[in-house]
Amino acid sequence: MNLVYVTSTYPSLTETFVAREIDQVVKAGHKVTICILKPNVLESSSKAICVKGVVERRFTHNIFLLLISLLRTVYKKPAPLIKILLESISTSIRKPARMHHIFYLLISAIWFSNIRELKDTEYIHCHFLHTESIVTRWLGILLNVPYGVNAHIVRIRFDRKLISAIVKNASLCIGDTFETVNLLKNLDSNNVNLIRNSINTENIEYKSPQSRYESSGYPLILAVGSLIHAKGFHVLIRACADLAEKKKNFLCRIIGEGIERENLERLINELGIQEKIELPGAVSFNELVEQYKKATIFVMSSTPSPVGTDGLPTVIIEAMAMGLPVIGTNHAAIPEIIENNRTGLLVQPNNPISLSLAISELISNLELCSQLSRNAREKVETEFDVRSNSTQIIKMMGIAILEAENGKIGFKY
Repeated sequence: MNLVYVTSTYPSLTETFVAREIDQVVKAGHKVTICILKPNVLESSSKAICVKGVVERRFTHNIFLLLISLLRTVYKKPAPLIKILLESISTSIRKPARMHHIFYLLISAIWFSNIRELKDTEYIHCHFLHTESIVTRWLGILLNVPYGVNAHIVRIRFDRKLISAIVKNASLCIGDTFETVNLLKNLDSNNVNLIRNSINTENIEYKSPQSRYESSGYPLILAVGSLIHAKGFHVLIRACADLAEKKKNFLCRIIGEGIERENLERLINELGIQEKIELPGAVSFNELVEQYKKATIFVMSSTPSPVGTDGLPTVIIEAMAMGLPVIGTNHAAIPEIIENNRTGLLVQPNNPISLSLAISELISNLELCSQLSRNAREKVETEFDVRSNSTQIIKMMGIAILEAENGKIGFKY
């Protein structure tokens, strides 16, 4: 198959699951071109997972090249162009605050539809119901090929009517959680599939809680994620302050980077626990694996936030596969992987005292840690393995292509 993936950034330090899926598609013998909406390579990209054997094409800011693409589309594909132009105008009228984004995405779709690597495209895919999905739909219209989407969070930032049209006309809709599956159904998708975000469990060595306790002089609490409000790291820091007040011996390491760094550092200083918490910044996946090996327990303190929701963080899956006992909040889709007292412990979000008590319980109860760790690894192997899950996705892509070839879909978007 000749496939296209549309991404906002690539490679991405925080979207490892996308890279893993693409890697499996390439290993299965299919050609993949990645269309990247942001032309500039992010500084953190040097630490992100890169897939070998793919073609990467980034959007250009070259006005001359964009103008040529537009004129070529006007001449060769007037009907599809009118279709996406009308959609872009109507969605901009409904949500004028996003007008500049829509214009950028429109030009992006036109540009990518004219590059030679996409000449024989059979299917287009994307992750997230965001900018990527809009370009995926418009690119599908311009190239007259089927497309599909993966949903990961339930917050919709763009015009809901446009997002509904994307979902309704997609040949393949995938949700990674029950939350996102229900969202896709509410957006009028006729064919929704639950396929979890995945990791390669074959390449991840399990380390038991027993060996973690024996190799560490003190409990190491690990947390990973972008330093944003939705991750709830401010709650974890307050929980650590409570642990310190109770004279508990521990070190908490929060790995990641983001806009909340200054606020988190200020909170740590105000609470006087500078020696108990480290904020080392972002790391590569290989470096993160080493942190998983050193840690005693893993905490995901996600909390409701006005600026977004957390879905099901991939780092929870990775930590559980590594054998780390995990504590998470009863929020978003986290309870879909952390079953309280079976695969981990759940606490209420925004409750540092409950989180502190859960941490205390795990660092003092090796038997409970071992039980949770074994159950968690089994759950990850059963539901979150990238090889089996990617095989399902590849099969569905093939079916979408066959249906298109048999005339079941076409320029009907």
